[in-house]
Amino acid sequence: MSRRAAHHACASRLVGLLGWLAACSSTPQAPKPAAAAAQPAPTDLAALVAATDAATRPIEAHRKLATLAGDWKLVSVALDEQGRTVGKPHEGRAELRMILGGRYLQWREVQDLPGGPRESLGFLAYDKVAREWQWSMATDLSTGVGLARGEGSLEGGVRFVLEVVDGQDGSVLRSRSRLRALQPGELLLERFGAAKDGGEVVVRRVLYQRTSTPAGRAGAERVGN
Repeated sequence: MSRRAAHHACASRLVGLLGWLAACSSTPQAPKPAAAAAQPAPTDLAALVAATDAATRPIEAHRKLATLAGDWKLVSVALDEQGRTVGKPHEGRAELRMILGGRYLQWREVQDLPGGPRESLGFLAYDKVAREWQWSMATDLSTGVGLARGEGSLEGGVRFVLEVVDGQDGSVLRSRSRLRALQPGELLLERFGAAKDGGEVVVRRVLYQRTSTPAGRAGAERVGN
């Protein structure tokens, strides 16, 4: 493959990761005869980076996401099918920060569970190409990273579906949840389970209450279309 072909192949897969761009554009190639096509000018890569930056510029959904940045306390409770609390509530704290030019909300959380605190780290984002919300999360109680996809709005509630493979029989399991901004300074995360009548019921509710907002909060600095 010529360097021009490699360059265009890279451009077609461009997803905004500068490391990938650099690696793709600098891959060593075998020497070509003098009649080979001229190599792309170095400024072509700069143009690609600039175009990708513009195409992935945060939009209104990211601006709303940025309003969640801050420090939060949380209370997590399990519920039975009648909505009654089961067992002891668990408390915790979360640190939410906008990163990478206002494109992603980094979500770091610690819950005080039996045996000691447990930590999770993930990212909440709105994919403007797929037109969907995406929420990834890794915890110190797992070895995989889950990716939940959702639709809706933060005000009305974003419904997420997480698909995981059962390690026992290989079947696909689906976990459903909803994240909703109740009012300024309050977030509600509800996880759903199957009800006896075949419907769904809330089996866990996590209420987040803001305790502080970062000074100079980094929101979606540039909002585009």
